[in-house]
Amino acid sequence: MAGRPVQTKANIENIKKLRNGIKTKDGTLEDLFNEQLLRPVIVYTMRECGCTFAEIGKVFDISRQMAEQIYNKELAELI
Repeated sequence: MAGRPVQTKANIENIKKLRNGIKTKDGTLEDLFNEQLLRPVIVYTMRECGCTFAEIGKVFDISRQMAEQIYNKELAELI
């Protein structure tokens, strides 16, 4: 197997499901969070849990570079 093995610290498939929303009793999708407010927090948390930027990008359908930019911006705001 070439490359870094996929980590298991963050359940990427479940995070994707949360991002997409959950079905309510009437079958509609309910948005669980405002992506613009919480995406940086989730990106930061996933990275600190050991996810690669590529894995984070898969969750949000963004590039690895964009995930890294979001992380670095969040990190700079915390310092």
